[in-house]
Amino acid sequence: DLPEGKKSDMEKHLKSVEFFDADKFATAAFSIKKVSANENEGEFSVSGSLAVRDMTRDLSFDVRMEHDAHEVRGTAEIHLTHEDFGLTLFPAEIILNVILVAPK
Repeated sequence: DLPEGKKSDMEKHLKSVEFFDADKFATAAFSIKKVSANENEGEFSVSGSLAVRDMTRDLSFDVRMEHDAHEVRGTAEIHLTHEDFGLTLFPAEIILNVILVAPK
């Protein structure tokens, strides 16, 4: 978590032309191509394409699914680098902690 002033500076930088160019590329999208059950109950492998800016990259990752009477929830951790999408200014790894929730 960043202090409010630093948070707004970071958001401004990430939306800038030098980074995500949010005015031109307002969204990122993941398209699922395949979901396969793993050996462990409630675990699945997901593969698909992630589009960021004007680049699309194939990804595969594992998802842990859980459910209760009200919702289905999937959680995953996806490892990327800025370089995967042509952003070389900061080549560090990005870890996306993804939580998907759908009403049952």
